[in-house]
Amino acid sequence: MTYGYIRVSTRDQNEDRQLAALAVFDIPEKNLFLDKQSGKDFNRPAYQRMIKKLKPGDLLIIKSIDRLGRNYEEILEQWRIITKEKQADIRVLDMPLLDTSIHRDLTGTLIADIVLQLLSYVAQSERENIRQRQKKTDFTGLSEFDQVFISKVFTDTPVPEDVLSLPNIQYGGTGFFYDRAAPLPEAVEHHRPDYHLYDPWVERQLSAGGKARDFIYYTDYSIGFLTRGCFRKCSFCVNQNYDCVSAHSPLSEFFDPERPKICLLDDNFLGHPNWNGLLTDLQQTQRPFQFKQGLDERLLTDEKCAALFSSRYLCRLPLRHGHRSHYEKAERPGQALPQRSRLVPLQRSEGAGQLLLHRESAPPDHFQGEPHHKKDAPQSR
Repeated sequence: MTYGYIRVSTRDQNEDRQLAALAVFDIPEKNLFLDKQSGKDFNRPAYQRMIKKLKPGDLLIIKSIDRLGRNYEEILEQWRIITKEKQADIRVLDMPLLDTSIHRDLTGTLIADIVLQLLSYVAQSERENIRQRQKKTDFTGLSEFDQVFISKVFTDTPVPEDVLSLPNIQYGGTGFFYDRAAPLPEAVEHHRPDYHLYDPWVERQLSAGGKARDFIYYTDYSIGFLTRGCFRKCSFCVNQNYDCVSAHSPLSEFFDPERPKICLLDDNFLGHPNWNGLLTDLQQTQRPFQFKQGLDERLLTDEKCAALFSSRYLCRLPLRHGHRSHYEKAERPGQALPQRSRLVPLQRSEGAGQLLLHRESAPPDHFQGEPHHKKDAPQSR
């Protein structure tokens, strides 16, 4: 018997992508179990009902390991219960190595155990990062304000439930509602970032022995969006509600002349019709800049490559590249990157990864910069 398990963190989040991923396996509706609550533990009604039904030889399919839960110590224990005590199999669609129905031999079991242990280590590191984020977030005194807007980007950023229930609180963003998040009010969306909001916290971290390079997005960068939206609708991406790339904020809205660098969070900058004009605005600041979300390699042309390489583009050139069927949607796909005479690929990863490039004639200082750091860097929203 085949079962499917689906979990979203809140009742407002969309489970459609998980359902679509499981639909190809023709799982009977009665064997699909859905929980709409946090993955912090396994005290979930649908999950508990499903566990009671599992028998030897059954197969449990989930889209990704974090849909099973967020506490990886408990995931390891549940994995043991399902595969050892229940003698059922588990298939994780986003991680083919975690498929006990195929990898039944000693090597397959060993690989699965290693992957799970690695995930456990990563989860422990993330929990430590969450504790750090909790230390720098002060929710005291919110009742003193007439209206408070709370927005978060990532689903695992902690916000106390009692804070969200306050009558003067409005909250939103992909961290709460994923792709069903409502737009922020214009006054909030286009409010100039307060780049000194975290100064006291950063000073405490540095005084406690923290390294300055770990806090560069708090201290060195102007951060914002020139454009928003992406027409790709990749399954792994939160951007599902756009059909084009549109202008968002003028550079002057978030550019701080006192900050030496610029970080752009644009979803698909090269897909905007006026990419060249916006790039000219960036060049005129004479500041090094980066596109933190990456650039779409399918939209690259010789003109765009020349414009980027004539700019003060920081160190690495992260380029997104998805399924080849998306190529027909590209504005001007151009030739395959490895064939470009001016680009030399250093490393390429599959899926939504990075293509690290250098130009053979590029000055060395164009590639002196920092790698990506913590994902909870301050957002312009």
